[in-house]
Amino acid sequence: RLTPDTDVDTVLREALRLDQCLSDLYQEAIARSQTDRIREVFTNLLETNKKQMRNLVRDSEHLHDW
Repeated sequence: RLTPDTDVDTVLREALRLDQCLSDLYQEAIARSQTDRIREVFTNLLETNKKQMRNLVRDSEHLHDW
């Protein structure tokens, strides 16, 4: 549970954990998709989420430089 005094590293870890849960959900949806169109939608969502996760990690590294 996050509080106002939660440190940055904990917030980032929690954000990455939630992003991973979302990626897992998208992967499950892809595996269960019955049409190419639905599979394509979830594949695009998965790729977008992965890109956002990479950006979050990259940006968090810059926070430590401050």
